[in-house]
Formats: sequence, structure tokens, C-alpha cells
Amino acid sequence: MTVESPLKTISRIAFAILFISTSQLLNALTYDSRHDPYPVFTSLDPHIFLQTRERDELKNFPVEWNRREWFAFSISPFGQNANNGRNLCHKIAELGDLSGRWGMIGMLMGAKPIDAPPTPTLDAARDYLFPRALFPTNNLNVPAAIDGTEQFGFFKVPLNYRKRGARFDIYSKISNDFGVNVKIGVADIAQRLSMECIPVSTTSGETTDYSYTGCETVINDCGFVNMTNEATLSGEDVTASICIDSTNAADFNYTDTSESSKILDQLDVNNVNAALMCRLQTIADEIHLDIKNFEETGVEDVRAGLYWRHAFLFNNESTNPCWEEFLLIPFVLVEGSVASFGKQRNRQKAFALSFGNDDHEAMGFTGGINIDFAETIEIGGEAGFTHFFERRFCNMPIPTSELQSGIFPYSTDVNVSPGNNWHFGAKLSARHFVGCLSVYAQYFLVNHDPDCIRLRKPDPAFKPRVLEERSAWRSQLANVGFNYDISQTISLGLFWQAPLSQVNCYKSTTILGSFNAIF
Repeated sequence: MTVESPLKTISRIAFAILFISTSQLLNALTYDSRHDPYPVFTSLDPHIFLQTRERDELKNFPVEWNRREWFAFSISPFGQNANNGRNLCHKIAELGDLSGRWGMIGMLMGAKPIDAPPTPTLDAARDYLFPRALFPTNNLNVPAAIDGTEQFGFFKVPLNYRKRGARFDIYSKISNDFGVNVKIGVADIAQRLSMECIPVSTTSGETTDYSYTGCETVINDCGFVNMTNEATLSGEDVTASICIDSTNAADFNYTDTSESSKILDQLDVNNVNAALMCRLQTIADEIHLDIKNFEETGVEDVRAGLYWRHAFLFNNESTNPCWEEFLLIPFVLVEGSVASFGKQRNRQKAFALSFGNDDHEAMGFTGGINIDFAETIEIGGEAGFTHFFERRFCNMPIPTSELQSGIFPYSTDVNVSPGNNWHFGAKLSARHFVGCLSVYAQYFLVNHDPDCIRLRKPDPAFKPRVLEERSAWRSQLANVGFNYDISQTISLGLFWQAPLSQVNCYKSTTILGSFNAIF
């Protein structure tokens, strides 16, 4: 076997490391998706790159392959679940509350946009809870009326997220060091209101499981209501509830003394329930917000990429027992994705989710290095960057006040430029760890920068900055894969992706099984 001179080998390695480090300005393909930030398409080690026979030859291992690998594919059914996440304050939260609970009083704040559609229920609530005699302005701004603990006048939105489908991963070499890959998937995504509400505490501190008795004995538009701290949604296909968490509602204190004297008489639990909380379905219809459970089947984003990798052999002629033979394998992967061929996510469906990068095209780069010790394990790391391209969306709900949270009364056309994703991964793997069983474990971090949202038609009433400030998220994951070779070319695999830590992100768990073939 011909061995390169040390000087030539070092120069090649230096060039590879330099290329990888400069590519961090562009770097790797992850998803702009809080529910599925790092989708996996196969149980195989992500860094094998059709290089198994070549590695065995370099390490002078017995080669069982009749020919080099030129083509590989995986078929992988999968399931993904989440019932909660962590919000911007790093606290466990309902999936519908990650960026803030639904604030009903906040919907009355702010100015009306130009050509705003009629909202009679919100207008009546505004006049009743904030009488014009005391608050004559058309741009209502009463921070003292908003409970900073998101208890009084807020809905909590418990959701169950489920994703089921199959993914297909295809690799092919175009030369010894270069190859291409294509990834695609189909999935059914469901996000439903939970049938069970988290128990809330009464003002006496006791914990009670309230039944779904709903809003009863509404006298009139400005009447009173007998509440059990929960309101039942009504309407087609709505089989569960959004719950009012009235913990310590009676003890809510206004922080602004000057405003307290004006609103204390009207802004009590009964009035807010009657004017706003119990009229959620009516308000949603008026602002064209669909609050029914969501379920759709579609095609995930199509991804295609070009990769380069090369194995450099070290210590193959060393007689020092402390210097173990190993392969140093730098790699670079460039990928792009085309937005899903399925339906674009309807921004006015409150619980709708995207099948990929939130309907944006993307371009990403990843660079990394693996060290494959001849007789033991392989360790490696990667870092990368993903850029998402701007896209126009029609009728996207946008806040009209900094005091609004979760649900917004008006919509407009916008251009959205998602923030970039940065990721880092560290891997430990062992081929044929026990018999024909191979295993790998990987730590993965994905960080999403804040989005940029621009109005298509300037209107001072809209405050897109509120959404921008709540758009950043971060997810840390553990990826574990097991693969068992049942023949020279076929293996069966099992993959598990477990959530470790999140910020403003779903705690999604993924289980995937793979049929893998390499030729």
C-alpha cells in the first residue's frame, strides 16, 4: 500500500480544516421547525458516506465486500410525539403557550389597522370593560390591566402533537471522494387540544380537577357568568377544551395606582369571563381564526446535497504501542431544500404546523471531522449553518400591541425572513460493537436566530417586532442508532431521538426504524 509523505498529508489536512472553518459562514441544513428541528431519515451512522470498504482496506481489515459501495438507500417509518415544551423563560409549558398564553384582555389593546374588518364582539368588550368615558382613546394601552403571571384573562392551550410517516434517504458516489444524496418524506401531522386540563389552584390554595361544565347563564353581551375556571370550546370537530387558568384571579392586583381607580370596578373575573373568555369561539369566527383541531397528510421538504470526504491513515507503520493506528476523515456537506409539495401552512389555522421549513426554501453547509480508531471506536464532530430564504405570506396574524400574547385580532400580508440556524454535533460510534451490531450516539444542538418580519403594506397599527422578539428558539437532542447487518448489503436499524433541553421549543421524541441497503 502506497503511503503519502508526511508533508503532503499534513498539507491536505490543513486545507481540509481551513475549508471547514471558513464554511462556518454558510454552514448546515437543519429545519426552521420548533416541533422537528433536526429530522432524521435513517438509522445509519450519519457519517459513513459509502466508505466502509475503503476504511477496512486502509486499516488492513479482512474485506468481505465483493465491490466498493456506490449506492445506498434507506426506507424508514417513524413516529414523533410531544405533549409539552419549554417556553422563553425555560419553564415547562403547554405546546400552545410556548410564546405566551392566549391573552384575551390584550386583544382590546392597540389601534385598529387601516381597513380593519369589523370585530363587534371585541368592540363591545372594549366599551364595556374600558368605558369610553374613562378611556376615550382609539389606541388603548393599559399595561396595568394585563396580569404578568398570565393567570387572569388568559387561556392556557394544552395540545398533543403527533407525527407519523416514512422517510427515504438515497446516497450515491460520483467519484472516490465525492457523492450526492437525496432525502424526502411523507407524514401525517396532528395537533389536537388535550382532553385533560392541568388542575388549577383556587384562591385558597387547594388543588381541584374541574369538570367541563363550560360557560353558563350568560345574561347578555355584558352580563355575568357562573364559571368553574374552565371554558369548553364549541364548533365543528372541536372535541376538547382550552382551559382558563384562574389561579389567584381574585387576588390579581393592578400595578399602576392611577389606572386602578378607573378599571377596578369593571375588570373583575365575572365581567372578563362574560365579555371575552366565554366568547372565544365567536371572537375567533369574527377574526377568521380557525381554532379547530389540526390534522393533515403531506410531503415533507425535498432535500438534496453534495458531499466530500477523504480518509487519511495515521500510525500504520509505527512500532510504538502507544500510537494506535487511526483514520482522520474530514468531510463537508452542502445541502438545499425545496419547500413541501403539499399544502402551504394556513397562518389562520391556530394549531397548524408545517411539513418542513415552515414553507421556506433553505440552503445549508456542514463541516466536520471523524477519528476512526482501527481497533476500537470512532469519535467525531460537526458544525453547520442553515439559511432560509424570504417568503411572502398572506393574512398572517400580527400583534397590534406589545400587550398581546398568543392570539391577535388582526391579520395582514407580510414578508418573513427566518433567522439562521446554527448547529453543533458530537458523535461516538462503534462498528460491529457486538457481533454484527453497530451503534452510535450523538449530541446535537440547534439554535435558531430571531426572524425578520416586514409588512407588505405599511401600517403603524401593526407591531411585527413583538413576534420577532419571540421567534428565537433552541433545542438540544440526543440521537442513538442501532443497526444489525443481516447480509453483506442489507441491515435493519432502530433510531431514537430524545429531547435534552429546549427554549421556546417542543420536547419532541422520535422513534424510527430503517431498512438499509448498500450496493
